[in-house]
Amino acid sequence: MRRRSELQQRLAAAETLTQAGEELEVLTQMARDGDEGVDTELAGALKRFSPELDRIELEAKMTGDHDTSNAFVEIHELLVNPPLVEGSLQRSKIKNEFDSTVNTFIEGISSL
Repeated sequence: MRRRSELQQRLAAAETLTQAGEELEVLTQMARDGDEGVDTELAGALKRFSPELDRIELEAKMTGDHDTSNAFVEIHELLVNPPLVEGSLQRSKIKNEFDSTVNTFIEGISSL
């Protein structure tokens, strides 16, 4: 029963990939031909398919012999290693500053 479920999930993923590929191919060709308004449709299609494609990609990367088995994972490193926590907070601060700089830059360009 488990094997059947796995195969059904793989078939559904393959159908999603096929549908996304076909739709994006058509929209890309329309964009090359200079059709107006296709940019919005292409952006919408990418936004619609992205979460599913990300899930399929992650699933493909994480596939292994024991993936269907149950497992327990315990993480203690952050609790016993304060420098690791501080490093994580520092990376988060740098990322937030970068995001802010990029947003300011984009706003500046948009106002031109």
